[in-house]
Amino acid sequence: MRILLISNMYPDKEHPGFGVFVKHTENILNNEGFIIDKVVRYKKNNIFSKLFDYLIFYLKIFFKGLFKRYDVFYIHFAAHPSIPVLFVKFFNKKVKVITNVHGTDVVPENKIHELFQIFVDRLLNISECIIAPSDYFKDLVSKQYNIPKDKIKTFPSGGISKEIFYPIENKKEIFKKLNLDSNLQYLGYVGRIEYGKGWDTFLESLRDLKEEMLLENKKVIFVGYGDQLNLFHEKVKNLGLQDTVIHFKYMQQSELNLVYNILDFFCFPTERKGESLGLVGIEAMACGTPVIGSRIAGLQSYIENGHNGYLFEPKSKKELGLAIRKYYSLNKETINKLKINSFKTSQRYEKANIKGVLSNIFKNV
Repeated sequence: MRILLISNMYPDKEHPGFGVFVKHTENILNNEGFIIDKVVRYKKNNIFSKLFDYLIFYLKIFFKGLFKRYDVFYIHFAAHPSIPVLFVKFFNKKVKVITNVHGTDVVPENKIHELFQIFVDRLLNISECIIAPSDYFKDLVSKQYNIPKDKIKTFPSGGISKEIFYPIENKKEIFKKLNLDSNLQYLGYVGRIEYGKGWDTFLESLRDLKEEMLLENKKVIFVGYGDQLNLFHEKVKNLGLQDTVIHFKYMQQSELNLVYNILDFFCFPTERKGESLGLVGIEAMACGTPVIGSRIAGLQSYIENGHNGYLFEPKSKKELGLAIRKYYSLNKETINKLKINSFKTSQRYEKANIKGVLSNIFKNV
């Protein structure tokens, strides 16, 4: 089977986390014997470069879709590729379409996303199959676009790999590699520094904890970049957290594994209803790190309160603070149970355990 993978997000060396789950799905399909060609775009920071890049992206979809032979178009993110794919599908009715939805493509957060909705609706309805990262998102897509649930399959965004994310016993080597003080404790956040990701709620909660002297001998690691990065640094300064927060802009996944392994817990404070799964939380759990996350969207499909982490009300710095206090009040035995349960939870999403799901979707289309 020849597959044309189409995505407006794909990682490169400069932005290794940008649509990395798309690459994971590509690797799974390649290893399962499918023939993959792709039209993808990489992250651009300049608005003019981005516009030109989208023009090239669209032209490549037109050209490959019309003049090359494929059995299936595999679309990641339904919004931006929808127009050229619908155009090509009009002339090439034999090709089948599988659409993998992810978040803001079906839960719009700005006017541009909203403008695409008429095309997203059409694309999803002409797709032979729709892939959603969680059962939460499957239900949302079914209701929002009036699509039968049996047409939507659940597959967790490529899952996680035990070769990349795993517990490390020797923590001392990690501190050396990351140039961190091994005498301190660490908690952390990994994700984009953008509106709705909850990084600001986390900072405000940290300020309150610091004022109560609850962050003594602790540092907070933030890994990420985004269009609110300057605001992030400004807020860190205004809240007096310069000596508490350590920021890494970019990290490869192998480096993220090191970070997850030294965290007491991972904080996932997202406010987005379009958070279809939240793979970073599962990555942390694969390293045996519990997650304190928002009681929202796809996070609720794997974070179990008191079992492998804690849930709090989105945007509530008070509830987040209470969850952090709760964690640090636990005895060593209870913390170890949380860590063990976190690792066990992550194995449901291990690539080797889920690859057959994606393969069967394509074999049965």
